[in-house]
Amino acid sequence: GKVPVRLTVRIRLGEQLRQNGLCALDLVEWSAGHSEPGPDGETYWSRLGLPRAMRIRVALHAGPVFECMDPLTLGPVFEGAHINYAARIEPVTPGNQVYASEAFAALAASWPAPCNEFGCEYVGRTSLAKKAGEYPLYHVRRRT
Repeated sequence: GKVPVRLTVRIRLGEQLRQNGLCALDLVEWSAGHSEPGPDGETYWSRLGLPRAMRIRVALHAGPVFECMDPLTLGPVFEGAHINYAARIEPVTPGNQVYASEAFAALAASWPAPCNEFGCEYVGRTSLAKKAGEYPLYHVRRRT
């Protein structure tokens, strides 16, 4: 079956927002490239016992979160409505693509300077997972 993996990355405005957008694109492109079958007909993923043509999807959002300490691991955890919002975007993102919230897209286009390596194209108002409502989403694509 499907095994959902969630990765939450804290984004500080400016350079790190740009770096996280590029990292998401790199990750999706790398994953898609490893779904091509080799001479033996197997893919990188199938050799690892994973689905033959694994498709990942990444959701990007920018908003305030609260850093807390996990009482069991004593490590940091992050909580808040914006974590949940990002988690509701990911399931509606098509495989091998990166989608972003309006907040991330606006910051990537403007603050402190526009990110020149990628752009955020408006997809439209989209119903989010778990009946979380309908919100504008953006497809993040590398500029060539």
